[in-house]
Amino acid sequence: MVQALELLRALRDEHRVMPRECDYELADTMFKEGRAAMIINGPWSWSAYRKAGLPFAMTRIPKIAETGRWPAPMVSSKGYSVSARVTGEHLERVLDLLRFLTSTASQITYAERLGTLPTRRAAYDDPRIADDPTLSASIAQVEVGRRMPVIAEMRAVWDAMRPAVQSVWNGTLSPAEAAPAMQAQAVRKIAEMKQ
Repeated sequence: MVQALELLRALRDEHRVMPRECDYELADTMFKEGRAAMIINGPWSWSAYRKAGLPFAMTRIPKIAETGRWPAPMVSSKGYSVSARVTGEHLERVLDLLRFLTSTASQITYAERLGTLPTRRAAYDDPRIADDPTLSASIAQVEVGRRMPVIAEMRAVWDAMRPAVQSVWNGTLSPAEAAPAMQAQAVRKIAEMKQ
């Protein structure tokens, strides 16, 4: 984490490829407006880039030169939840809907419309997925990513990271100070969730 924060700071301060006062919203807006050459972003943004008429291409995040390893961002699954109180005929209707929504054909349709990967691996071989440059690049990144735990505690992790990153940006914490601060804050927030 210290190295990641040092890289972010260097991209802004040494290499000057990011504005001084940059955050996610500004970076995303600048990219959509064609004022930023690149952005590291997730699948939630692809359809907005397409709607903006932005010509863009994707690739894996580059390997880390010092280690020869691919960065492994967390990748999350998609799913549906069904209340345990749904029973009988209502449950059968819900299950029919879920079978439809999770079918390979439906997954391909959603992938085409939203620009996000299908959840069914069988859909990856369909030409509409395999031949789509955005989706095939997404698949390549997912292949080197790490599964994100599907737990409420991840909210505490994300909430702990943001202020520490902002502190690195504004100079009130060094990367070496921010990384353990993130960890301590995440542990605190998780403990608070369980009280």
